[in-house]
Amino acid sequence: MKRYFALLLLLAAMLALSACTDGPLVATATPQPTPEPTPTPTPVVIYQEDVMWPEEGMATLLPALTTRLDVMTQTDETLFFAAFTEPDSRVIKRYLEALKEAGFTDVEEESETLYIAALEGTQGLLKVQLWYESGGGTLQLMDNRE
Repeated sequence: MKRYFALLLLLAAMLALSACTDGPLVATATPQPTPEPTPTPTPVVIYQEDVMWPEEGMATLLPALTTRLDVMTQTDETLFFAAFTEPDSRVIKRYLEALKEAGFTDVEEESETLYIAALEGTQGLLKVQLWYESGGGTLQLMDNRE
């Protein structure tokens, strides 16, 4: 009788525990800790307004544009962007020639207002884009060489 009572008590305890956990009592393995994500470095972004051509960073890969820059942004060593106002279109034509002299030999005229050039020997991974229309323009350099 004591044996039945002990078995009944064990069964009642298991049912009680099962009721508390919304399911049967099951042995489980210890879960592995969640790995900490590896943080990616925040890119360094430099933003300036109304400046002359920068003498450091990615801009040094290009010939200097003699026009004052309305806006200039550099992101690490992968992107340089500048917006400018230049009423004299001859400045832009001279800049395209300076690009060729600096080794950007693959100059393509996409339209009358957009020019794209890649630095020779980079398989198009170092590319400059120049857009100019009605006295204003943008210049963008992208470096995907890694």
